[in-house]
Amino acid sequence: MIYTRCLLVGMLLLVPWTVYASDGSTQLRDPTRPLYFQAPTTTAIKLKLQAIYNRGFHRQAIVNGKLVSEGEIVDGAKITAILENRVRYSVAGSTGILLLRPHITNATP
Repeated sequence: MIYTRCLLVGMLLLVPWTVYASDGSTQLRDPTRPLYFQAPTTTAIKLKLQAIYNRGFHRQAIVNGKLVSEGEIVDGAKITAILENRVRYSVAGSTGILLLRPHITNATP
């Protein structure tokens, strides 16, 4: 009899928690994570290389519709080098390369 009552009381105490957690309206917090922790957000920067202008030893490129030189910043990315057919950039310590017409390859006859 006492065992049945304890089991019933235990089930009644657990039911509200399972309903609360499973309805999806409230996200459960990881108990090991610090209270004010926020995961870093990563936003993908989309850059499009449209043209490269070669004026002697000075090159400029059009990236996302803007005319830029080396050292300038476009949409959060710093242009580090403008080469013959590509542009190097860096964002938050990582680097990347934009190719001019990456879908075109040299065909050998």
